[in-house]
Parts: sequence; structure tokens; C-alpha cells
Amino acid sequence: MTWFLGPEALVDAVIAKLQANMAARVAAINAEKDDGITIVAPDNSRYFASAKRQIPPPGPAVLVMDGRMGLDARGEGPHTLSTTTSIGVYMLEEDADEETLARKLWRQSRAIVESLWDDQPKEQLLNADGSLLGWKILPTRTTPGPAYEPEGKGPSLRQFYLTTFTVSRLEQ
Repeated sequence: MTWFLGPEALVDAVIAKLQANMAARVAAINAEKDDGITIVAPDNSRYFASAKRQIPPPGPAVLVMDGRMGLDARGEGPHTLSTTTSIGVYMLEEDADEETLARKLWRQSRAIVESLWDDQPKEQLLNADGSLLGWKILPTRTTPGPAYEPEGKGPSLRQFYLTTFTVSRLEQ
């Protein structure tokens, strides 16, 4: 296991786990709610590992970005760094109705939390080869963003909803 992973490996692992699990979570939420408000999982091409100046419509998109990383050189052994990293998962959703937009974002946020926290391996991330990454992921907060109407894009409103996770190294 690598003793230090920067944000790149963590962001890639979060995107991979979301791509693997979001469709099933979204389908389960739609079946549970069954109220005419349908969410869809983002297409795999609509997951981004950085900020974007523009994200063309239609539909949902996910941005996964690293945040503050705490480093502790007093780790569990010689020449070891323990780290705790904040990872932000921004869900972009759109709808012409403000209340429907809010409900879509709440449901998408739930699908994100369930995909990263509840799906196997629970509370953990995987390397690209499918082995355990050795990091625990826990949801810590959600933050709604402002709704806005993109210029020239029709009557739809767009809004981001941020779900923040803390990713910490597991003792190995």
C-alpha cells in the first residue's frame, strides 16, 4: 500500500465508485418515491475531476474536487504521514420548477451518499485495480448552492448541491 496518496488518487476513486453505483441508487430512489419526480444518474462522461467554466445541458453532472488536506507526520510508523482530506462532490441538476429542482437535488445527494458510503466496500474506496485503497470515506455535510438560469438555455434553472466527505487513512 502506498503510504501517501495525494488528492488525485482519492478523486479518481470517488468518481469510479460513483460511476459504478449511482444508476442502481437512483433507480431505487425513484421506485421508493414514485411521485412523478424522476432523477437520472449522470452519464459516465459527465463526471469531472476539476472545476469547469461551462457544463452544457442537459441533465445532471458531477464534479469531484479535493479540499483541505491535513497532514500529520506523527503517523503510525517511521516515515509515515497520516492524512485527512475533504472531498467535495458537486451535483449539478436542472429543472424548470424550483421545488422540483430542490427535490431532485436532495435525492441526487442521497444517491451520492449511499453510493460512496453504503455500497461495497462500505465506507471505503478502491484502487483502479479493484484492491482496497486503505482509506475510509465518511459524509460530513451538505450545502445547497444558489439556483440560476443560464443565459440562452431556455426556461430551465440549474443548481449545484455540495456533499462533503472526509477521507482518512485506515490503519493497515
